[in-house]
Amino acid sequence: FENSLFAQVEVLYNGSRETVNLLSLGQLSGGGLRAKNIFVPSFSVFGSASYPVTPLVSCSLSGIINPKEELLFVIPSVSISLMENLELSFNGQLLWSYGAGDSYQNLGVVFGRLKWSI
Repeated sequence: FENSLFAQVEVLYNGSRETVNLLSLGQLSGGGLRAKNIFVPSFSVFGSASYPVTPLVSCSLSGIINPKEELLFVIPSVSISLMENLELSFNGQLLWSYGAGDSYQNLGVVFGRLKWSI
């Protein structure tokens, strides 16, 4: 968009889905994923938006929802330029199962990274 907001929406389909434990930490970290089985659920919708809040700070929020397995995966991110070649970023990966029979189950992790470029 003209104000530098970037947004996208996609539909994800996994036709080669194998039986997996949807809330397995190994699945979420990519341990069982391959080119023919790239994402755990068979059908999902992905959305993402990013915006440079200032020239030195950029934020984004992405999410994947799977209505069939009742999963919501949220990925918030903040990147801060500390100097010309030094960047600090924080990324979260949050997963909720919101099934009717489940109390809200959630898994989440936040990563921090300090990146120096030459």
